[in-house]
Amino acid sequence: EINPLVTTTDGGGTWRYREIDPPSRIAAGHMIEDSGWVVGHRGMVLASRNGGETWTAPESGTTADLEAIAFSGDGGDGVAVGDAGTILVTRDGGAHWFAADSGTDSALRALATNGTLIVAVGDRGTTVVSTDGGKTWTEAAPLFPPLAKNVPAAADDEATRFQTSWGFAVVD
Repeated sequence: EINPLVTTTDGGGTWRYREIDPPSRIAAGHMIEDSGWVVGHRGMVLASRNGGETWTAPESGTTADLEAIAFSGDGGDGVAVGDAGTILVTRDGGAHWFAADSGTDSALRALATNGTLIVAVGDRGTTVVSTDGGKTWTEAAPLFPPLAKNVPAAADDEATRFQTSWGFAVVD
């Protein structure tokens, strides 16, 4: 299944389709001002520095499906997670990615970060935590029992919250 990449420059009033070459399934995206990143099928990472007008495809170094991506503050530090416990980290706004050892082979489906603290959750209640910006990861006990249904990521002024069919996390 191929998802379209669509962008807006007027707060959602109008939308434009963007070509992805090669066409691929997009799983998640993250925007900070005019910078944006999307991840998806077979290790696909795309980056834009002009509000989605054009996209580049930096080498991710993996063929695992990527399911979630998040960047902190200024967009310099980012993390992507996916199948088979895949964790990718960038320190240069997504130009270069390196693999980090998650300590699990479970698929990771969602993540949240406040910059230093990063929490990723996935299948079978898997929860992994990094307290050093993604350099090292520790598997933690599931925060809550498995849920019956996927709920999309949401954020408010107090904390970042998300849950998947197998876990839930809040990052203040």
